[in-house]
Amino acid sequence: MNENKIKPVWESCSDKIALKRDEDGWLSKNNGKYFVAFAILEAQGFVFFGHEPLVEVAYIEKAEVNGKSRPIFAASKRRGVDRRIIHELREKFSPGYLKTCHIGVVEREGEEPLCGECPACLIFGTLQYPSRIRYADSVAIEEDAVQELNKNIIDELKLTSGAILTQEAIKPGTHFPIYTFGRWMTEDEFGGWAYAFLSAIRQGRYTSRGAAHGKLDIATINGEPAVFLLESDKPLYPSIFRISIVETDYKTISQRFANFEIKTGPEAMQKTLSELLFFKGTRCIEKLEEISDKFCRLVETWSKGKSQ
Repeated sequence: MNENKIKPVWESCSDKIALKRDEDGWLSKNNGKYFVAFAILEAQGFVFFGHEPLVEVAYIEKAEVNGKSRPIFAASKRRGVDRRIIHELREKFSPGYLKTCHIGVVEREGEEPLCGECPACLIFGTLQYPSRIRYADSVAIEEDAVQELNKNIIDELKLTSGAILTQEAIKPGTHFPIYTFGRWMTEDEFGGWAYAFLSAIRQGRYTSRGAAHGKLDIATINGEPAVFLLESDKPLYPSIFRISIVETDYKTISQRFANFEIKTGPEAMQKTLSELLFFKGTRCIEKLEEISDKFCRLVETWSKGKSQ
């Protein structure tokens, strides 16, 4: 496929996106919405983040809270995994486009490695245009959530034991509350994040060692997935579910989440809001799957768009 003949996404999918581009860059359109997505992720097995690799030691990034070190699930790691998943989806419909638009340290002859015209750039931005998806760092709820593991490195050629690799891992049962924010987006666009998130969870992509060792999954509270989605036509929200960094009792937090609801409908609207949607648990997963499918169709439509 000749990627040069593919229309920019704002031309081929203009009815499904909230931004357009003119001579000055990206401009907001009136149909953009605001999203807040929340989930509690649970470590199943040992989870490796692969932060700060040294010669014989690999540490996990941590935050010190009340004198105790707790691991961090960095926003940059989650964002990088999500964008790579979207690039892989785009490659499915437009094979070879990675040569035109990719992420990584290698640039094309000093030029920006991102095209600024594909669905991935549309929602995650480029070096010039900011992302409309915002990620927040997550600090583990539990204290004492990191375990040090030692691995004997074998020289397969000499069949001898080499150095001992010391690596830190997230302990099973550790929980990370994650927040994701979308601004000036349609459901089709925010569906890009939904697709990446669901894919990363189901494929075990939020770990550097693969799901065979362990993975992050959505926690279950009272038989329901601990996840919600809030959609609004204005950047004004009711009081959303929040977890203080000093809270360490997961049982209490899970009880609070089980009772958490946001009322919608005319009687619950703020005067400046005309639309407010709230999805939680299984209904939220169904909604994420719905908008994920919308984004997949957007990518497919874009990949088929040809200049006249």
